[in-house]
Amino acid sequence: MVVDKAKRLFRAFAAAALVCLCTASWVHAEGVSVSASVEPREISVGQSAVYMIRLVNTRTAPDLDPPQVEGLTFDSPGQRSMTNIVNFERRDELQLTFRVTAEEEGVYRIPGRTLKIRGEEYTVEEVVLRVTPMDASLRNLFELVLERPERPLYIGEAVPATLKLRLREDVRASLGGAPERSGDAFVQSEWTREPRQGTETVGGRRFRFAAWDVVLNPVRAGTQTLRYRLPLVYENPDRMERDFFGRPRPQQDRTTLTTGTLEIDVRHPPAENRPDAFRDAIGRFEVDAALSERTVRAGEPVTLTVSLTGRGNFERMGAPELGEAPGWRVYPPRTRFEADDRDPRGLSGTKFFEYLIIPENEEVSLVPEFTFAHFDPDRRRYYTTIFDPEPVEVLPGIRTGLAARDFRPVDGTGRELAPPAALRPIKSLPGGWRAALTPPVATVRFWAGMTAPLLALGVLAVWLRRRERLRADSRHMRLRHLTRAARDNLALAEAAARSGNAPAFYAAAQRTLQETAARLDTEHRQPHSLVEQEVRELFQTAGGDDALDTFTATVFQISDAGKYAGALLEDRDLAEDARALRDHIERISRNNVRS
Repeated sequence: MVVDKAKRLFRAFAAAALVCLCTASWVHAEGVSVSASVEPREISVGQSAVYMIRLVNTRTAPDLDPPQVEGLTFDSPGQRSMTNIVNFERRDELQLTFRVTAEEEGVYRIPGRTLKIRGEEYTVEEVVLRVTPMDASLRNLFELVLERPERPLYIGEAVPATLKLRLREDVRASLGGAPERSGDAFVQSEWTREPRQGTETVGGRRFRFAAWDVVLNPVRAGTQTLRYRLPLVYENPDRMERDFFGRPRPQQDRTTLTTGTLEIDVRHPPAENRPDAFRDAIGRFEVDAALSERTVRAGEPVTLTVSLTGRGNFERMGAPELGEAPGWRVYPPRTRFEADDRDPRGLSGTKFFEYLIIPENEEVSLVPEFTFAHFDPDRRRYYTTIFDPEPVEVLPGIRTGLAARDFRPVDGTGRELAPPAALRPIKSLPGGWRAALTPPVATVRFWAGMTAPLLALGVLAVWLRRRERLRADSRHMRLRHLTRAARDNLALAEAAARSGNAPAFYAAAQRTLQETAARLDTEHRQPHSLVEQEVRELFQTAGGDDALDTFTATVFQISDAGKYAGALLEDRDLAEDARALRDHIERISRNNVRS
């Protein structure tokens, strides 16, 4: 009896406990709490800490971007959730973690933020992280430096630079990832797959190095910042551990090396003493020219090849401009580049401009002259080369023609055929009428009604498939984007013209011309990188007239004067220029669609 009673009590207690455990998940603590922390609170340059945001009593994870703090780098967030039950009370906890790496010493405040959870806002307090200098023993093991010209850089210049990792000869290390760059005032060439390796002596000490040779293109003037970081895994000789067999060995540690924040002076090419023939060529070049033939007949083409040999921004320079050429038809040049195999960056070589020119009559005796100007960034001077007109012998052209003949129709034996009979007159009255009983299935209307829906479905399927194919066509999407951008900037230009804002109008007009010309560019260059000469050449290739060429040159000159000199070159009728801009854009677009 006592045993049975005890069993019944035990069963009742177990059932009650099970009910409590099953219902405990429905009991929550009151309210949501948010907190932030960083561990450890003090690190050295190159080391990492964990920044954590804790959300208690919620499982809803808000969308969070990594914090933005100059001198610190945050990785993408990680997420961890857990549930604790204490005294039948359920408590959910969500942890959002960011790995933060210190690039420079200092005291950093990771800013707070406001989170929105289930319609309510919660505040995250700021957190302080202290970063001390890298330990002196580590600084003697390795360093990361950027080797570049120690002078001001210029917009449009192709700047050779080398990111170099130096390691003491007795240090064993491996890369923890690819180098990373921060700073949006520069465009950089792609990283090479494998760095260049070797040894060098610095300050009387021997180092091994790994180097990445890159090309920097400044795109913004002023004092600009640039910083590189590189993760590294190394064996620390000051910290020992034992392997599986108990043998001592250096412990492997991770660090992130940085070049520090580099301040670089970026300028526009000087406006003072800038020659009219300057087409954004920056570097050192030697110029030569050659004719394919010295004797040619009128109407036959001859090729004038201008070659530029040296080191500089071959990709961005414009073609040398030919002088006045009466009696010659001159076509835009074809370009090609032969890189110097000894320069891995591709900054050295020879660029060829091949002009096709045709003498219109035998009175022509001189080939057009041309002028080339470039800016030397090391000497900070412009250099101009002028090639005088060269003599050429033009012979009279060969003229051919057909004598007028009276062609008459003949038969197979050669006898002349009689002229065709006169046409019969039009019948003005209908003939007799008769009734006919035709079943519907034998009529055209019946089959047209049956096949029309099928044809409609087929046309719809073809249209949908074509639309999907066009969406996957990068060229089509690029043209569509450029068309939309040109239309938007045209609207901005017209609005600026109506309000009388001349600088805004010519800046928008220049962007409109660049985006319209980019639609015609087979090399798929970015619109903002097209200089005046390139835009004019693209319009000429697409059939643009002299009015468009003159208008394009005027817009670029006034826009550049407004941007670089701070004032417009001349007073103009903005409304008239806005109408001309729309007319030119619509005309060149229609011609391009027809072609």
